[in-house]
Amino acid sequence: KMIVTPLLLVGTPVLAWICVLLWEGTIFTTYALCVHQDHCPAFLPTISDTWVYPPGNYLSRWTVSIGCVILGWCQWIIFFINQTAISAGSVVILATGTFAVFCLSWVGAICVNSTAPSCYGNSDVHTAFAVTFFVLYDLQMVYITTHPNPSSNGNSTANITDAILTSISLCTKVRFFIVEDQTALAILEWVDVAAIMTWTIRYILTRADNYYLGIFDRQINLEVSKESSQDGQVELLVGIGAKRVAKFSVLLCVSTVLASFISALNRGQIHPKESWPFISDLWVSPLGNYFSRWGVMLGCSCMWTVQIFLYFMSTIPSNSTSSLPASLLGISLVAIFGLSVVGCVNENEDFPVHVTGALTFFIGYGVYMVATSVNSGFKWACTLLSLLCKIRFATRWMMWLLGDVEQVSLNNWKSILEWTDLAVMLTFLAFSVLGDETSDRFCVGLCRQVSVPVTEARPLLLDIDD
Repeated sequence: KMIVTPLLLVGTPVLAWICVLLWEGTIFTTYALCVHQDHCPAFLPTISDTWVYPPGNYLSRWTVSIGCVILGWCQWIIFFINQTAISAGSVVILATGTFAVFCLSWVGAICVNSTAPSCYGNSDVHTAFAVTFFVLYDLQMVYITTHPNPSSNGNSTANITDAILTSISLCTKVRFFIVEDQTALAILEWVDVAAIMTWTIRYILTRADNYYLGIFDRQINLEVSKESSQDGQVELLVGIGAKRVAKFSVLLCVSTVLASFISALNRGQIHPKESWPFISDLWVSPLGNYFSRWGVMLGCSCMWTVQIFLYFMSTIPSNSTSSLPASLLGISLVAIFGLSVVGCVNENEDFPVHVTGALTFFIGYGVYMVATSVNSGFKWACTLLSLLCKIRFATRWMMWLLGDVEQVSLNNWKSILEWTDLAVMLTFLAFSVLGDETSDRFCVGLCRQVSVPVTEARPLLLDIDD
């Protein structure tokens, strides 16, 4: 049994309310914006219709991705509430709920309108992902509601409420078969979303008050003896190691860019032999805009986690790097927020916002690199190369260096420097974690507070590591 040292914790009640406020806040905000701009009827548009026009489309892309990350962790909480030992049924239900949330994340990335310049989505793909989410999540709700865990804290009233909410959600699925009126369809959709979110949040709030999502240090942990009682400590249930999160961050960013490049090349949207494209050029039209809205946002969520890992890694006395001030952590988080804006708002939709996001990322993370390259020759090399690449922001200096060149050649140099800069910055991020031996100690995951002798507690069920 492993007792871990928590470094940063968010209790499940707080996590549940964040999830509610994020989803409901997004839905009602985009509805109000859409109605105010006369793009939607006051009674009643579908939720998807409120995610077509700016700024509701930008907001939905950002918050749906973040909301799905939180909702994904909620699936693990529900899983641990309902099982005392790993079984085939509980794992299947976990996989069902997780895949449903995965489909929901694509609903935000691929909007429903295929012709509006602010959307350029695909109604068929959007609908397929949405329907898959609603059906699979209902299957999970039905199974869990009809197979209550006697050891959980839910009482008969809570179980009855769960059954009512599940029944309401099931009844709204009639819209997939016989409802053609758009207003009626929208009403049923809103009721369905409300039932699903209420069921999820109530289930967690009434049964999981001793569970936490957080960042943990495993090295300092104790392997407690049989006689030990560890009241007030936390037991790790599932953890994803810092190295794996860093690898996934880089892999997701690289694969998003490459997939967008291949798609744009196959569709004749770019002509690299004549003019090498900027990365942003790949994210204007389908399918590249789908990849960027999904992959960049998820990648940023992982990168935020990596930066928090790096902050805590720097606080270890034996670490060769000096302790990072919180201000540098803030700079890195803001820089990555800029990158998330780049993924949610392409250059054709709102050029000033897109460019502001890009400059925030490249310059902000450049500042972070300069400040954290002490005692590492490799980091300094990456930082210097990244700084050289940023000469592309000074057109006059580039023209002075290159001499009398045509605009096409100048843009080629700028785009090549942009690609190089991104590659160097991702290399810097990966090396910061993978090149530090102390990173093996850290993970992000779920834990529960131990209020009984650890020998009676559940074992470490899953530890996703390298």
